[in-house]
Amino acid sequence: MIFTDYTSEHYAAFAASQESLDEIREFVQTALSTTELGKKAIAGLLLAIEEAVSNIVRHGYLYGPGRLRLRIRSTRRIVTITLHDTGRAYEVNWDEKPDAKQLAETGRRGGLGLMLIRKVTDAVDYKRVGDENILTLTKHIGMPDTQRGHRAFSQRVATIGMASLVAVTLIGAGLLYFRNRGEIKDAFTGRWQEFARAATASATQHMLNERSDAELDQLIVGLKQAQPDIRYLIIVDPDGQVRAHSEKPEELHTSYVAPSGSAYSVSGVWEVSDSERSLYHFAEVMSIDNRTVGSVALGVDSQVLDAQVSSEMWRVVFGALGVIAIGGILVGLVAFFMGRPLRRLGDMLRTAKSQGAVANITPGSAPEEIAEVVTAINEVTEAVARTERQIARRDMAKREMEQAEQLQRALLPLRLPDIAGYEAQAAYRMAQHVGGDYYDVMPVDGADGLWVVLVADVAGKGFPAALVMTAIRTAMRILAPSHRDPVEILHALDSYLAQHHPGGPFVTVVCGVLDTSSNTLTLASAGHTPALHRLAKSGTVLRVNPKGRPVGVHIGGKHNQITLGSQTIELAEGDSIVLFTDGLTEARDRSGDAFGTERVEELLRAKSNDAASMMDSILGRLNEFSEGGSAEDDVTLLVLRRRSQADTAPKAKQEIVEMFKQNIAATF
Repeated sequence: MIFTDYTSEHYAAFAASQESLDEIREFVQTALSTTELGKKAIAGLLLAIEEAVSNIVRHGYLYGPGRLRLRIRSTRRIVTITLHDTGRAYEVNWDEKPDAKQLAETGRRGGLGLMLIRKVTDAVDYKRVGDENILTLTKHIGMPDTQRGHRAFSQRVATIGMASLVAVTLIGAGLLYFRNRGEIKDAFTGRWQEFARAATASATQHMLNERSDAELDQLIVGLKQAQPDIRYLIIVDPDGQVRAHSEKPEELHTSYVAPSGSAYSVSGVWEVSDSERSLYHFAEVMSIDNRTVGSVALGVDSQVLDAQVSSEMWRVVFGALGVIAIGGILVGLVAFFMGRPLRRLGDMLRTAKSQGAVANITPGSAPEEIAEVVTAINEVTEAVARTERQIARRDMAKREMEQAEQLQRALLPLRLPDIAGYEAQAAYRMAQHVGGDYYDVMPVDGADGLWVVLVADVAGKGFPAALVMTAIRTAMRILAPSHRDPVEILHALDSYLAQHHPGGPFVTVVCGVLDTSSNTLTLASAGHTPALHRLAKSGTVLRVNPKGRPVGVHIGGKHNQITLGSQTIELAEGDSIVLFTDGLTEARDRSGDAFGTERVEELLRAKSNDAASMMDSILGRLNEFSEGGSAEDDVTLLVLRRRSQADTAPKAKQEIVEMFKQNIAATF
């Protein structure tokens, strides 16, 4: 349930069956009780929704189960009820006006139902979008009796219309003066300069580490997807050569030509124009210890700024008109009437403020009535200002969440390390902006051929889980490489959480130590989902699930070392190990069925190709299965496979780049 100062919204999903009608009635009754509809109107809408749902169940899901979604939105003047379902399309002529006498004679129940829905609502709209039916019922809220009694009051207000118009013009002009285009433009350029600096920081590390063209291309594609308003994003090396271009990959390794009037060798922002439109060009130089390693350039259409200016200006204008309209009415009443009219005005203001969630005013004696009106005006003005502050905080929180998502993705391995004789692939899909899953592959210190492989899942999701995931990533990067036993690694992580995050959420982890000299993998599990071992020779898929409880569970504030088991398996040529979080197996389709471990096993038995093909097969099947369903948890998947002599020779560089791009697109 979502509430704002002037609207409410209620949303729920139900099984498409007659047994759900009681639950639907209760939900609708609760939602409509928060509106200003009368009992008669609510009863009529209940009948209309019951009729609509019954028709959906009888005709839309005739051949199998399904689900329907119900959304109820209301303002002070209107209630909108929307029903979504994926059953068969409605075979109803919504423009036809039923003849009540003819329907009674023929006994057509469907026609009577449509007539009932039209009778109790003010508008009915139906459309078919893709494979989804969308039925919208609209009901207008009548004017309360207390307001209807004051209609004559509007005739007196007309006498002060000219004075109110002057006040609106003067105050509106003052507000627009302080919210001018220059201030908005400064905020606009400041925001994109900050983004350009963040992109430059990421690109600098890539350039210093001599990343490949494919990795640089992946970086700019990810950054551009995070900010759809960006028109282009370009990375240029110190020699002025294009290393990555989001819009023109064919210009790779050619000399970069900056837009007319701008530069790429210095940091700054320029207003430029091309053959199509005007835009803002931002450039940031990448430098380390006074050494230039390249630059980052990006462009944003000027229409983005124009839209922000227009939106901000209209918001201020409408806010000012609302406040000044109330002020004009009050000033006019004070000027022309005293005594009883002021008391009536106080009653009206109290009613309006109670509807708008503003505190009530205690009525005073006759000499204090003017002060009461002034106090009411101040409180209404404060309510408007409070609403503006809430909108600003929500916008800031959204921007911070987007930045957190970019930071979290940067903490995950951009590319898994090369392991002699093995190949590894991983994918991560978040249920929200940020998530609590983590995967990694890292070498053991001072031991050639030993590698730590792990997947972790923090209990819960969203920002709290992401914070714990960040701490776990730091701890594992410090602790894991110094141990050769996965049980010791998990014990060290449990001790770390007990010391630094007591009482925090628990974490499930599957951790393995791979020995490439003996081709063995020792796995330990802290309450995690089973790993899957695919035998290449027979195609058999085995579950590997050593016993152990999650780390980070400290009862009564005490830390007792957890008991963990381990299991060592031999990896023959072509054998694979698949590690994943429960977000994969618990993903659900529209009917509520879970993906399940059995489907993963079935896909692995049918797949004998490389690690990338296995991962694409699983994720592709998951996307088909859960389309339109709920993403309740993060999904992490890691595939480790021992190469065989039958593996084909490495593909050409361009083929590898194209395959990598397709893999990223399918995963995210």
